[in-house]
Amino acid sequence: MSRAHSTIFVCFTLAALAACTSGKPPSTVEEGPASATGTVIPVEISFVRRGTHALVIGGKTTYYLESKSESLQAYEGQTVFVKGTLKKNTDPEDLPVLIVDTVKMSHGNESLHSWEVPTLNLRIKAPETWGATIEDGVVTFSLVGEESPLLTIKKLPSNRSLPRGSFLYAAGRRGSRTTPEKDTMQDVYIQETETVIHFHFDVSTQKSIKTVEEGQILLSEFENLFSSLTFLSDQSSSSLASGTGASIGIPCGGIAGILCPSGYFCDITDTVENIGRCRAL
Repeated sequence: MSRAHSTIFVCFTLAALAACTSGKPPSTVEEGPASATGTVIPVEISFVRRGTHALVIGGKTTYYLESKSESLQAYEGQTVFVKGTLKKNTDPEDLPVLIVDTVKMSHGNESLHSWEVPTLNLRIKAPETWGATIEDGVVTFSLVGEESPLLTIKKLPSNRSLPRGSFLYAAGRRGSRTTPEKDTMQDVYIQETETVIHFHFDVSTQKSIKTVEEGQILLSEFENLFSSLTFLSDQSSSSLASGTGASIGIPCGGIAGILCPSGYFCDITDTVENIGRCRAL
């Protein structure tokens, strides 16, 4: 990797966002009612400035955002219209903070496409601009004009255990994340019956991505994709809830405390993690 490319990659970490963001805010900020349309990205929580998120407009971080009435986390990676009150930040030389009262999805915002991959037992939703290729049980998502995939999903050899990392749950399955959660390179592993599914996401391979903000938008879209993950074999849960279907159904228990439908109980099969399957009473 070249020195320039390496520098860009380092700047793609969220921790370096402040250092890599270029440009100074206007010397004067007109405080008061304000509205804008842009893309919401998460930022590091700071004790010396306000803002839990930032708004990217035209590829440039323009405002920090905070809100007591809206969940900005739900809009990460999305293009939205925000309305509220603009104020100077704790440091007047820093970007101003927009205190959001209203947030709405922007008209014409990028839609999602649902993909089913029976060989991986997966259904996922990805942005329309992420072109997918499914071959030999391996799924790759690529941006237009890029030679290297942005995201690769594949099964690891049978009987593989989860690698060590930060623990997580995805669609009722145990998983681990072996990279820092806010890095723009992610390796996430999900346990599926006797195998492990590996998600490898890497913004640094994308030559068309030139700014920190663009990288953070892609990272937010990856997290949204990951949160949309469902397993095709779990679709029987709908028939389970209606009183029909197999006696062994959806996953339950775990640290998330997933409950079973009325008329079913959680039959614990993993006493260490307190995970089980719903069975009819």
